Amino acid sequence: MADRSGVTRYRYTNLSAALRDRRSPLREYLDRTFPAVRAVQSDYRSRVGAIVVPSEGADPALVGVAFDLGVRLRLEPERVPAIATIAFGAMPHRQAVIREVGHEAGRSALANDAAGFARACWALALCVQVYRDGGIGPDSALYRLVRADRFTAADLLAVAGAAAIGELIGLDDLARRRFLPRLRRPWYLGPTFDASALCAADADLIADHLLIDIKTRLGPRDPRTGVRSDRLPAADIRQLVAYALFDTSDRFGVREIGIYSARYGELVTRPLRETLDLLAGRPVDLPHERAEVRRLLAGGGPTEPV
Repeated sequence: MADRSGVTRYRYTNLSAALRDRRSPLREYLDRTFPAVRAVQSDYRSRVGAIVVPSEGADPALVGVAFDLGVRLRLEPERVPAIATIAFGAMPHRQAVIREVGHEAGRSALANDAAGFARACWALALCVQVYRDGGIGPDSALYRLVRADRFTAADLLAVAGAAAIGELIGLDDLARRRFLPRLRRPWYLGPTFDASALCAADADLIADHLLIDIKTRLGPRDPRTGVRSDRLPAADIRQLVAYALFDTSDRFGVREIGIYSARYGELVTRPLRETLDLLAGRPVDLPHERAEVRRLLAGGGPTEPV
């Protein structure tokens, strides 16, 4: 499918949609080429210990977004994540309010104000949710603020409840001790890739040739002991592999891939090429596979389900 500029574009709007559909050309390619996931899953499970930050009842999806934004702000406190303002492009006043919240997050980070930092990250996460959902839903805390004409920095910073603040403080503290000290420059926050022009995709973080996906999942509970433990779904493996293959020009020079299990405080990394060989059950020609992915994306596929 070509747009008006003549550029051929993949019919799926984003990588997540392409990976969810087992019939998409990209998903079929990944399943066929890199099927041997069990050894990688077993290795991951053996390296992640006990849960450190359990749920206190906050919305798990928003906790994940807020923590991801918090990592970015810890690394670059003066840079407001642009993704928080995208949905408000036609409303400069609201964009200014969001940037004010972002600056407050940066100030709180520098001042070691853990609760203030958590409140700001939660407010920014609500704004990101507007972009991802395509609007402000009636269940969003922002809906009430907009209806009451109270979309101000002070009101946004007051939205987070005790459960959200508690979880984010715990995740942030754990990351500052076990995750952030392991990151090395140069780093790229929310990087996009060459093939993102054909199928939208942005990763969480690349730091010194290490591609990292951040997960805040709780993990399943053992029915006998009641103890939670983390697992690595095949979907997470496909996502990391896709990111690495989307970097068709090797711009980022990714040499390792990893998952940071935020509630468990564990960064599990693996060499990229060794992992691809293990998943494929044979030596993998990385430039060839990247070219194959680009060909698949340029050739299109089934129309995205509504």
